[in-house]
Amino acid sequence: MLLLTTLLWGSSFITTEYLLHEVDFMTLMALRNLLAGLVVLLCFLKYLKHFSWKSLGAASVLGVLLFAGGLLQTGGMIFSTPEKTAFITSFQNLFIPFISILFLRKKPSPFSIAGLVCAFAGMYFITIAASPNGFSGGWGIGETLTLISAFIWAWYIIFISKFSKNHNLYFLSIIQLFVAGIMYAAIAMFIGSRPMPNTTSAWLLLLYVAILPSAGATIFMMIGQRHTPPTRAAVIYSLEPVFALAFRSNNSLLDGSYALANLPTLIGGAAIVFGVLVSELGPLLFYKEAKTLNP
Repeated sequence: MLLLTTLLWGSSFITTEYLLHEVDFMTLMALRNLLAGLVVLLCFLKYLKHFSWKSLGAASVLGVLLFAGGLLQTGGMIFSTPEKTAFITSFQNLFIPFISILFLRKKPSPFSIAGLVCAFAGMYFITIAASPNGFSGGWGIGETLTLISAFIWAWYIIFISKFSKNHNLYFLSIIQLFVAGIMYAAIAMFIGSRPMPNTTSAWLLLLYVAILPSAGATIFMMIGQRHTPPTRAAVIYSLEPVFALAFRSNNSLLDGSYALANLPTLIGGAAIVFGVLVSELGPLLFYKEAKTLNP
């Protein structure tokens, strides 16, 4: 479920780039989340019977985090480079183990930590090492906003792991998408946004990102994290840029200027994949070996 979630996120990069030529970011995110919420509502309407004030509060927290993380990350991109934004966003993976220990009282397995380190190193190679500018430009407002967004995304993943075990998954998905969509729509109306998409292709792509990378991925994420510790989930989510590379029609990275054959990119992608394998297969292999030694 989490692997499919990450694949769907990766597939949305190129469609989002196209849609941003049609509408501004606030309008796009408002439409994307509201349409996704409507899709989930129509598919799982019966689950609204699971309403409770605690479930509403939990879903609203997720919706606010979903909105705030996306807003600050986008703000960071305005004042920074795509490479630096992507790399600093991956700091969420480093925050998650510490938050998990302090908030959930759960200690990540050594395999999850090892996988996380590999995935983080891979993100460095894919973003900073593959860029001709590296981390040039120093640290500024863009980097600060992105770091805050990474911290918010870490809490979002932690809260999903916590709430998905105690509340109905579909109710949480419906409410959080509508909360995020309404908040984006409010800002879009306040600042004044460009017109709605006016081409058939734009609406079709908007429906795609609303139905699969938003509605579908949210459901899969909620189900997957019910059965997966947040640190292991974070390692799997690190595959997002790898899938994004695979889906790009021109085999480029982030802003289209880096070839897939670029050595740092290949090293980074391999490190992320290796990190996922260590996190997922390590416990299985260790368990089999331990069972063999102690039958």
